[in-house]
Amino acid sequence: MKSTPAALAGPVVALSVLITVLVTAFAWPTANLAPRDLPVGLVGPAPAVAQARAGLQSAGSAAIEPTVYPDRGAAVAAIEDRAIYGAIVLSANGSEVLTASAASPAVAQALGEVAHRLAAAPGSPRTAADTHPPAATPDRPASATPVITDVVALPAADPRGAVFGLTLVPMVIGGLLTGIALSLVAGSRAARITAALAVAVLAGFAVTAVLHTWLEVLTGNYLAESGVVALAVAAIALTLIGLRSAFGNPGLGVGAATLVALGIPLSGAMSAPELLPSGWGTLGSLLPPGAAATALRSTAYFHGAGSATAFTVLSCWALAGLLLAALPRPLRLPRPAARDARPA
Repeated sequence: MKSTPAALAGPVVALSVLITVLVTAFAWPTANLAPRDLPVGLVGPAPAVAQARAGLQSAGSAAIEPTVYPDRGAAVAAIEDRAIYGAIVLSANGSEVLTASAASPAVAQALGEVAHRLAAAPGSPRTAADTHPPAATPDRPASATPVITDVVALPAADPRGAVFGLTLVPMVIGGLLTGIALSLVAGSRAARITAALAVAVLAGFAVTAVLHTWLEVLTGNYLAESGVVALAVAAIALTLIGLRSAFGNPGLGVGAATLVALGIPLSGAMSAPELLPSGWGTLGSLLPPGAAATALRSTAYFHGAGSATAFTVLSCWALAGLLLAALPRPLRLPRPAARDARPA
């Protein structure tokens, strides 16, 4: 049967819309990156801290969420615990910006820019810390340029975090392909689930061997990193298997589309959830790709600090997939009854 131009019009329009939606889903969050309630520490004398807080709020009350720490050591500990992304340390001799490029290179760069603006502003916190700042010497020039200290730096093999960010995409696609393929093959639900778990475990060890041992992009514990990758693949694959088992092909399609069109661009793997448009970063953190990015980053660079919520999210998705797959009867909408054909 030959396809007429009229018959092809529908698929042509639908595919064009699909491409546009996908491009928009990936481009829009990136085009609107900006700090939103970004947790940052402040350290220094009370007058300087108060002035810095006022300066941060004048730039946008929702951009930075400052927390005052008693000293530099406390701020460093908070960064290592992933309680904050960085800190600004103020003193009479100038300011220091504590960053963690391993948490987010984009945030580290943004913090440096914020500190530069604060130091260059009239009546900067540096001046407020001491009404009689010391004179310039060869060892200590009178400069408003803050010192940047990367407390938790990215590995030398991936100094900009590009490899880490791009790793999320094939990981998600791999989980999707596993779930789709195993959902469509013949066999019992138990066999599909067992196969999905086997793929997840093997992929966890293999992927981590590439990223940790060969490319040296991940620098944490090998077994822990393998567990994160395995859990991420399992959560995605089991979710799709469960959706297909409970809702048929429509459930499988909606699940896959959600993970690709929302999960990947809202994961914050290349930036940070707090840089995404308000609300969307939170949504991304509740989807498997975003939770996987947070869990792997925390495990690889922060000894697991700040990963509890991400592990909980991944576990909930995996459990939800198992529960849907275990339902005795599919939750499919009943089809309308066919009308009896009557002869004319």
